[in-house]
Amino acid sequence: MTMRYRKKNSIDILYIGKSRLHKNKANLIQTLHTVNALQNLNINVQLILPPIKKRLKVQERLHEIGVSQNLKVNTSRLLHPNWSFFNYNLFFYANKKKLMRQKNIYVRSPDLSLKLIKMKINHSLEIHNISELINKKNLYYITKAHKEHIIKWLFPISQKTSEKMIKSGANKNRICVVPSGVNCDLYKDIQELNPNKKEKLKLGYIGTISYSRGLGIIQKLSYCQLGDIHLVGIKEDSFEQTPGVKHTKFIPHSKIHFFYEDIDILLLPYQHNLPHVHSISPMKLFEGMAAGRIIIASNIPPIREVIRHNYTGILVDPENVQDWVNAITFLNKDRNFASMLAKNAKKHAQNYSWENRAYHISHSLKLL
Repeated sequence: MTMRYRKKNSIDILYIGKSRLHKNKANLIQTLHTVNALQNLNINVQLILPPIKKRLKVQERLHEIGVSQNLKVNTSRLLHPNWSFFNYNLFFYANKKKLMRQKNIYVRSPDLSLKLIKMKINHSLEIHNISELINKKNLYYITKAHKEHIIKWLFPISQKTSEKMIKSGANKNRICVVPSGVNCDLYKDIQELNPNKKEKLKLGYIGTISYSRGLGIIQKLSYCQLGDIHLVGIKEDSFEQTPGVKHTKFIPHSKIHFFYEDIDILLLPYQHNLPHVHSISPMKLFEGMAAGRIIIASNIPPIREVIRHNYTGILVDPENVQDWVNAITFLNKDRNFASMLAKNAKKHAQNYSWENRAYHISHSLKLL
């Protein structure tokens, strides 16, 4: 392998984010794990986030999220949400010279990308919600900037999003799909599903609890008493607490494997009315696979990109509760098939490590 010559303290990627370090948001977790994985590939990343709350202990917070405590988090008060009213103008103008000199700027916020486009500063953009781009009428400007090479690379998190970007006029040769990832090592010691287990399989769901994410399906499943259900997440919509349903508001990401140890089946009942349903790449999907758990998920395009029906999981009609009931009932009866699904999912999860994600990003940017 040819070694790259790097000047001392040179920056390979300047990663600018809007995620607040104290918030328990998927975008923060994904950002930190991606930067951590890039640095593990010997890519020098300078991460800039909004200011940190005074009482927050950074090292403890990084440990809680499950990334290296050596990860350096730089902050700028000009990225505070209070400045978003001015489209972060002060941040960009205060750092214009530095931004102009930087070869690789990486953002995952369309707002930040649009500001860089206006200033004609080259950068790459990670696409998470194409529906939002369309609704806000910003897809045209993103696509135009990509064709003009102001946006060097587009990194959509699903193939479906990539197809929509290409259809809108983006250059397919500078698009790289980078789904979310998982730290497989965190789940390597979780006990495999026992096909001889006599009790009903335990069901689980993790994430925002809302009807657009399948709360209605979960409630109906609880009435059927197909097995105990463990829900983890903040309630966006209220629900009736029924017998056999356990609710936990929050589990630190570094301890999320304890949730998967407590369940046998991970439910992903995303509904068609979820605004970004065609752009999702949920971390919980890859976590459930890495943990060797059975995946029952809505049959929607982004999930079909990852789950092979009846091989690494079961795909069902999002809105047909009887399909969900039938799948769970079948798995309770045929434990050997259930065990096969879990083993295949665990093996397939290796393709979605954070390191693989970082590799595709850095290879596209010609840093490897």
